[in-house]
Amino acid sequence: MTLAQACPALLMRVFTREAGVAGVGIGYLRTVSLVYPFTAVFFVLSGVLRGAGACGSSAFPWPPTSRPNPNSACGVSGWPSR
Repeated sequence: MTLAQACPALLMRVFTREAGVAGVGIGYLRTVSLVYPFTAVFFVLSGVLRGAGACGSSAFPWPPTSRPNPNSACGVSGWPSR
């Protein structure tokens, strides 16, 4: 459970004291916070694969190439695998 799921009203009080704005923000946090744990897992696994050399690059390869990297486990173009 994330902080945004546990107490969205407390988080919104940090940014605004207006009840209408806080109400909209609380609804938004309740909806979006359901995806936060999956996003965290994605970032961790992406870093693990990149660190292990299994992937050439993430979503923004540099230098950009026009063809996919055949050696990459992720099928992402960019740096060649080691």
